[in-house]
Amino acid sequence: MRAFGFALVVFFLSACRTCPPRPPPPPGMLCRGDAECVAPFVCRDPLSDQPGTPLAPGNCTGNCRSDADCRGGRCRGSTCEPSVSTISWPDLLLEMDERPAPFEAAPWINFAGGFRSQPGGTTTASAVGAGIEGTFRLHADTGGCAGSRENTRCPAWLPRLGPWAAVESTFRFVHPHAAGGLAFDLGGPRARSFSTFGARGGLGRGEGATEVVGQVSWGLRFVRMRSQPIGHNGPCRAIIAPVTGLRLYAAARRAIDGGDALTVTLGLEWRPCGRGLGLME
Repeated sequence: MRAFGFALVVFFLSACRTCPPRPPPPPGMLCRGDAECVAPFVCRDPLSDQPGTPLAPGNCTGNCRSDADCRGGRCRGSTCEPSVSTISWPDLLLEMDERPAPFEAAPWINFAGGFRSQPGGTTTASAVGAGIEGTFRLHADTGGCAGSRENTRCPAWLPRLGPWAAVESTFRFVHPHAAGGLAFDLGGPRARSFSTFGARGGLGRGEGATEVVGQVSWGLRFVRMRSQPIGHNGPCRAIIAPVTGLRLYAAARRAIDGGDALTVTLGLEWRPCGRGLGLME
């Protein structure tokens, strides 16, 4: 339950972003409504004189006496008009910025089956559990290479490292185990990664014994908050971002005291906390 509570806190905190202040557009600049223009200027389409909207942006315009009143536009017929140099092409073309967040959190639930080997013999084993991992970016900022219109090459693989904790019931679901340790993740810089690799290692406690725990995994990894459109004052970047996805994994736990049991499981790890429920971005 503590793992679920922590996952819920992280999910709500994942809206945390660093947003540079966005000043109002000066007269002549692209706008999506009157509220974006400095009074007494209004947002109008320069050809139809219709109000600007998010789907059909206009330009801040109003009465003027000279070009100086338009701050980047031109004064024509006592009205500010945009000049070609003031058009915000990134806004018009919806250039996207994609870069990994400094910290990405992935709550999950898992289901698996396998075998359990101990001195008395080998039996089948099942596992169901829940947990959370949080990984930190180990690499330099990718500089928005995934969304750049320039031919900027993105790194194929970017490593992440951080802690994890989980609670799992194995051996016919009657023996709970708690474990934690260090998680490693290897994937690309984009919001959608259809082939990522992961590994976890650590220590656990269950059935009166201390255990060594390990896992390797492969699958989908979606971090929707890596991607956002770039405004004319820069992107609003995520600081903490939730991770969704679906992964196949193989795990093993070995008792190092109080017995000599080895449990090996193969299963599915589901990260549903986000739009798309981990099956799509």
